[in-house]
Parts: sequence; structure tokens; C-alpha cells
Amino acid sequence: MLESESDQTQAPTAREQRAWYRAIKRLPPEDPSLNICARHRVTDLNREQFLSWPHDAELPADMHLGMVSEIKSRVAYCSLCALVVACATDMAILEEIPHHVDDVDIMSCWVRDGKLRCPHPEQSRSPSTSGQIDHSHVCSLQNCPGASTSLRLRIVFYDLGPNLYKGTWRDIVPLENDTKLPGSSDANLFCGRVVPRDQINGSLMRQWLTNCEKWHSRTCSSRGESEESNTNRFRARSIRLLDLEDSCLIEISDPRPYVCLSYVWGVTPVYKTLRRNLDDLKCLKSLDVLYPSLAKSIRDAIAVARVLGQRYIWIDSLCIVQDDDADKAQQISQMDQIYQHAELTIVVAGGDNADCGIDGLEPGSRSLETNTAVVSEDLTLMMLLPELSQAIAASTWNTRGWTYQEMLLSQRKLIFANGTLYFQCAGATWGEDYVAEHPDVLSCAPMQEINLTFGWEEPEVKPSLQYTLHTIPRPAEDTGSGSGLEPQSWFNEYVRTVTEYTSRKLRFESDRVAGFGAVLSNIAHTCDVTFVQGVPEEMFLEALLWQPKDRPIRMTERDPVTDMPLFPSWSWAGWMSGVGYDESTHDFENRGRSRLFAQMSFVQLGSSEDGSALRSRLVRIGEVKALSTIDEQQELVKLNAIRMRTRTAHFNLVVYDASGEDDPNG
Repeated sequence: MLESESDQTQAPTAREQRAWYRAIKRLPPEDPSLNICARHRVTDLNREQFLSWPHDAELPADMHLGMVSEIKSRVAYCSLCALVVACATDMAILEEIPHHVDDVDIMSCWVRDGKLRCPHPEQSRSPSTSGQIDHSHVCSLQNCPGASTSLRLRIVFYDLGPNLYKGTWRDIVPLENDTKLPGSSDANLFCGRVVPRDQINGSLMRQWLTNCEKWHSRTCSSRGESEESNTNRFRARSIRLLDLEDSCLIEISDPRPYVCLSYVWGVTPVYKTLRRNLDDLKCLKSLDVLYPSLAKSIRDAIAVARVLGQRYIWIDSLCIVQDDDADKAQQISQMDQIYQHAELTIVVAGGDNADCGIDGLEPGSRSLETNTAVVSEDLTLMMLLPELSQAIAASTWNTRGWTYQEMLLSQRKLIFANGTLYFQCAGATWGEDYVAEHPDVLSCAPMQEINLTFGWEEPEVKPSLQYTLHTIPRPAEDTGSGSGLEPQSWFNEYVRTVTEYTSRKLRFESDRVAGFGAVLSNIAHTCDVTFVQGVPEEMFLEALLWQPKDRPIRMTERDPVTDMPLFPSWSWAGWMSGVGYDESTHDFENRGRSRLFAQMSFVQLGSSEDGSALRSRLVRIGEVKALSTIDEQQELVKLNAIRMRTRTAHFNLVVYDASGEDDPNG
């Protein structure tokens, strides 16, 4: 429908009224006795605005708060300005602002936060077409918690570039109290929670695990109800675990529920299980003897496991015989199953070595301030700690190659970072300073990727994919061979994870594929895919179209038997560089009408002492999705670049149009 002239003239005006650079008219005179400045007074902030905003209502407009120096001038009498300055100071430290923070502009942007499942599915505005009840729709009943969302104020740096906004922010929400809003199911849901100053709230650890087991049993369980408790799923005869009750290392074929540890080894010497001490570690109470010799991160993880009531824990340095290549290879090959079937993974993301431990685990081992601002009798606002994604973004743990697959494959994670703790599973992301524990929570800001628009439009919101792998079958799904995923599903996951993994660091070049092997094993098992040097045969040509993000460095390590490079140059594994893929490489929906067929012979060569071929393997690539298109004039459009990097290869490319006939110019 065409817009009328009146609509066209009104639309820009409506947009200008919501623009951050709009003029704020008729500011009242400043009155220090009111404890709030004139600028914040006109926004008329109230508790209900934060906790019960209609789902279909437009968000309040963003606001330019001025430069930090201007906001500081009002700190003496405006507690909210003081809270904003605290946010700016915290962000400036993390961003390493190149010039004085006083000269930086600050924006406050409204974002949607918590959303609850509708308890009245019969009143849903959009009934499901499948005949099943869809609880995620907005309820049409007044005062229903499913008909509204909570809001939070996001404080960000803004430069007209905008060069300073790099994704760092601080969020402000109401502080928990005893006031219950009409229609709300919980007085403090989606509010800020005061955290103990000098020690982590240990009761939350047990509460989160219990809540997940109770509320998310179908999506987060490490094993299905009918799954046998044996190591058949591990593709091994047995698994080693630390038994915290008998205080020793055990090998069992029917493992009980256990937890895993993910941490940074660093350069600190770490006590390891070796062939010479393996039998000693199996002796009753042997762990008590060597306990002082263990790295602090390992000791702290054991303490956490005991707090959680877990008897068994898997730790790589102790559960893998580190000087036995055969044992190490077997354990690494089943790493996907080890982490995927753990009840929980304890992530120690702080520090750069295994002796850093967990800040806040012991009394007095952390110092956290709760920054608040009293706005009115019914509203006290609180600055939240960094979200999970922010807390670990700058950590050494987040730069290590091996930790990537450990986080990705774990069903539940208890993460310790920056002196606080977080919990993440398939159904929730919880933090120590934020109340979001409720069985009907569908989403909240920490579970989403929120891109601010800095304009009249609302922020762009989509589910966060960080630290998740969508090829992992859930217990409620078919877990047989092959997940039924279409190529675009598993290949998109492959592209995303390769891009994220290759930007990380490895101590040894030879671990380039092994450090990612658990992810490849999961995709191979659930999606019936075969990998050659980290590249999927079923999408071989598309997978060869990786591009280095920076200056690529050829891997120099060579196979000790064949004296050839450990990885071929055509695989991303052969280069010490972050890689990525052009969007068109895996854009299945927007491919052209023509088809590209390729048949490629791949021979992996080696040489023994007499110079003959050590082994040979032939891989035949079948039909490949179109990498080119034919325009309306039947002229061939140039193909995307195909970079064939291989020691020995021969192939034929034939272009077909939509009719299936050979192209006359092919």
C-alpha cells in the first residue's frame, strides 16, 4: 500500500522525535535537594516501566547524556549521574580509551530484557499452525506476565564515528526489593541482586544446577532416560575419573555422573599422570597425599565439585596418561563424548595459568562493589556486572584453542571469571548479580545478541550462538547415526566454528586439528560427515574457500615418518592464522540457477625409506551446490574464487544451465 502525502510528511517527524540527537526542551531548573538532575527528572523513570513494559509497545527513545565531563558536573546531587559515571569508568578501563574519558560521549539506550512463557496458551494471539500449543506467543490477557517484557538501560560510549563503541557496555536495572507489580509472577524477577563483597555466593551454584536439572531436563540432560550408563558411547573400554570420596584415580566402564574441568595450563608446571605414577594414583586416599602438589585451579575446581555434591571429576592432566601417546590419542578422540556427557563443566576463566585459581571462592579473595542510585521511593537502580560474554571476552582462557571445544560441547557450564560466577545451559544464562531463575523464562538479555541502532529503530535482537553447537542432539531428539540436518545446517555450524576456533592460540602446531577434533567428531557422528584434514568431504569445494583474516604463516612442523608437512596447504589446518568464509560460500538460499559439478581425485602421498607411496586414499566429490550463476542474457557470471591447495589433484569443472545441458561456452 502506498503512503499518503500526509503519512510521508509525518513519518520523518516521528523519527526525529525518537532520534538520540533530538533537542530536550523545557528542562526544569536544577534542584539538588531532589537527588536527581533535571535531565533525568524529565524521563520520569519508575519501577513498573522497567519490569512490565507492554510487549507490543514501542521502546522509550534513546538519550544522549552528554560527555562524561558534563555528567560528572552533576554527580554531587544526582545519584543516577554518579551511576552513569561509574559505568563509564568501568568501560574505559576495559576499552583502554586512548584519550581522557571525560571527552567521550555517553548514550543510554533501552533494550528489551526478560520474557516469560505465556501461562494462558488458549489466549495466545498467534495459534500454532502445527496444531500444538506454542507458549512463546504474546498473551492477549491484561496483567499476564507473558504479555510484557522487562527493560534495561544500556550505557554505551558513542562517538560520531562511531569509532569508540566496540561492543562494551554496562546495563542498569532496578535493584531487588519486596514490591510486587500487578500481574508479575515474582517480585524481583529480572532485577539486580546485591552480591557479597568478599566471597562468591556459593548457594547459587547448587541452586542453579538443581534448577536446570528440574526445569530443563529434556534439553540439558547429559544422558537420555533410556541411555545405558557405560562407556560404549565413549568409544572406549573405560574412562578415568577422580573419585573425590575415595580420593584416588579410578578406571570404570560404567561411569556415574561426573563433572569436567576447563582451565588454562599456561607455563606453570602442572602435576600430571604418567606411566610411572599411574598405579600409585589408583591407591585409596592417594589424592590426599598429592593434593598440595596440584595447581590451585585444580584444587579450587575439586572444592567446587564437592560443594555441588559431585563425587567424580574429570581433569585432563590427571585422567590422561600424559607420556603415553596411545592413551593420549584415545582420550583425545573421545573428548567430545567426555564433555558432552558430563553433568557440568567447571570453567576457570580467570588468570593465565593453572595456579591462578578462582577469585572469590575463599573469604576475602575478591572485592566487588555494588553500585546503586536511589531515583525515587519505589525505584533504586543498580549497575550490573559485565555479562558472561563480556567477562570472558578478554580472558586468556578465551584465547586458547583447546578450551573452545570444551565450552562448546558442554551441556551445562559453571563459569568463574572476574571474581564472579555465571551459569549457562541450553535453557538459561544466569549471573550472580541478576535475578533470572524462573521455569517460565523464555529469554533475557544475556541470552541474546543485541545490536544497537543508535537511531529511531529498536535494537536488532537475535539469539546468541556463542558457546553453543547446534549439531548436538538433545535427549528428546533422535540420537541415531545422522541427525537429519540439511547440508546448510551443519555446514553453517562448521563455518562458524572454524572461524571462531582458528583465531585462538595453540602451544603446539601439531594440535591444530586435534584441538578442534571434538567438534569435528560431533559433526561427523551426528550429521554423517567425513573429514579430511579438517575439511568435510561432503562439502569439499565450499570448505576450500576459506580466507585468512591476517597474514598467514605456513605451518613448519613436519611428519616425523614421511618428512612432509603435517597438514596440507589447502586446509586451514596448514596455516597458523585465523580464517573465515565469505558469506556467499554458505548462502544456500541465494544461490543462482546454474549448477556446478566437480569431480576431484585427492591422493595423500607419503614416502618410506625406499621412496614408495606410504598410503593412498581416493576421495570422490559428488554434486556441489552452485558457486556461479547465469544472468538473464545467458552470460556466465564470474565464479567465486576457488583456491585449490593440494599436493596432488586433478579435477574437471563443467557448468550447466538450468536445463541440465552442457553450456556451449563451457
